[in-house]
Amino acid sequence: ARDRPRQRRRRFDAVEMGVVFSSCADEPPQSNPKHELDDDDRIQVVKKSRSRSSLNAADHEPEPGTFETMPTKSFTASAPVRDPETGGITTPITQDFRFGKVLGTGGFAVVKQCTHLRSKKSYAVKVMNVVEPTNEADLEDGGMTLPEIAEEIRLTMSLASPQVVRIYDFYQTPKHVYVLMEFLRGGELLDAVMNLGSYSEKDAAMIMKQLLTGLVKVHEQNITHRDLKLENLILAEKGKLDSLRIADFGLAKKMKTSRGKLSAQCGSPAYVAPEIILGQQYTPAVDMWAVGCILYCLLNGQLPFYEADEQAMFRRIAKGQMHPPAKSVSEAARELIGQLLCADKVTRLTAAEALEHRWITGAGSASDKDGAKPINRSRMERFAETHMDARALETRELKTGDLLIKQGARAKEIFLIREGSCEVVVKKDDGSEVKVAERHAGEFVGEMGVKLKPDGDYDVLPPSDAIAPKKDARETESVSPSRSPTKRDAVVGKIVGLTTLLRVKNKWVGGRRGADVRATTPMKVVVMTADQMQWILEHDYGADGEMTKTIKRRAEELRRTSLDNEIVVA
Repeated sequence: ARDRPRQRRRRFDAVEMGVVFSSCADEPPQSNPKHELDDDDRIQVVKKSRSRSSLNAADHEPEPGTFETMPTKSFTASAPVRDPETGGITTPITQDFRFGKVLGTGGFAVVKQCTHLRSKKSYAVKVMNVVEPTNEADLEDGGMTLPEIAEEIRLTMSLASPQVVRIYDFYQTPKHVYVLMEFLRGGELLDAVMNLGSYSEKDAAMIMKQLLTGLVKVHEQNITHRDLKLENLILAEKGKLDSLRIADFGLAKKMKTSRGKLSAQCGSPAYVAPEIILGQQYTPAVDMWAVGCILYCLLNGQLPFYEADEQAMFRRIAKGQMHPPAKSVSEAARELIGQLLCADKVTRLTAAEALEHRWITGAGSASDKDGAKPINRSRMERFAETHMDARALETRELKTGDLLIKQGARAKEIFLIREGSCEVVVKKDDGSEVKVAERHAGEFVGEMGVKLKPDGDYDVLPPSDAIAPKKDARETESVSPSRSPTKRDAVVGKIVGLTTLLRVKNKWVGGRRGADVRATTPMKVVVMTADQMQWILEHDYGADGEMTKTIKRRAEELRRTSLDNEIVVA
């Protein structure tokens, strides 16, 4: 079930065809890498010192820092001397720790057991080779510069979650970085599962619940791991499947808000999502694709898209064509796998949604088809329920025939339908009405006119033509100089103007309502202001993707209805 030969990570270069890639595999572990301290490492790099408390034998372990700050306590006997740029301790690590046996190796790092000299506690230390910025070959093969290593450390330290490997602090020299981590005695999850010989779907569900719980915390902080795989899931205790830790945040990326988009093509080949292979912008949804691969492998003993030929595997991934799961896999587990390995990155389940799936909540046995918790609420509603004070959200009740939204009114609110149904109606110039759509419980309405701040947070800015929306063939009709403009031309012109506003950096059109929304049954709705909606979209990538997709679909719905009925969209 391993993805062998073992490759820590790959970077992909797309060509014009979109599915053919060249990949650079990591070199095998360097022959006899010198991870012990050498003469250069023993030189104390004394720079600007920050006043910090030290950690002696009577003290507890350092509290984790954040992405911006280092721990308030350290392992040093006195106040640590830190590099002002990275925050790493610059005094020799051998003053505070004694190294033990090797726990694991990689192309640019080795993990060892170590003991704190004063507290006598055991830890793991990851000794990483620092790659010079000018060494393009090593950087291409997955090596990291000192600033990159420091960023990974700070990012991981900020994730104070029981399901994420804990990093306490780090020492640095010009050639090496020594990362002090919790000593995980259980080894890789894959090894533990293979040693068990057999295990139930209940065991697999327990594993996945821990992974998903950890990812909820990771994604809430707008961090995308980008290299989730079985080899990066470690057990804290030997044989205990409930002690899972997510490790190796070397490819992780933190964005300013959940509306940010990533585009760097990276990851482990068998686990990468279709949008990465196709060179599209992506979100933390790529982690959920990898979760689907992990779940599939745990239940089937092989990876879902594996092919001996890597290019064939990429083509299979791009099309979302996984190998059929084994017949022994339960119906509920198959359903969850399908919803995670969904080629549509917006429809793909988020970590919070997957935690609500019946296979997770009901242990997923073959006979367990009850106890399902339907995932049919909008993501915005789900996020508002779990993260916002209910008292901050106004609730309104409407009778049949009442107007919830009036055409032409200023758009300041969005409504989540709790109960009942309504219709969206557009008035024609002659006063007649055309029903554009219906909305029901679990959906939101009123989003089309609300203005929000643009997202515009990218790791690499997309080309301008990549964000231009596709046009309907009927929208490209030109007016011949030999004839006079018709009413239909005016309609088309208005729609083209609307289309140009539907861009990635500014999804929200206009500032006034383009239609009436009338209750067709008694209704109960939750009212959300533009600021509240903005806050949700900036904190939940799933809600942002759902809203983006819904607005594009509804704008198309409105365009087509307007064209068919010759309605001028104001």
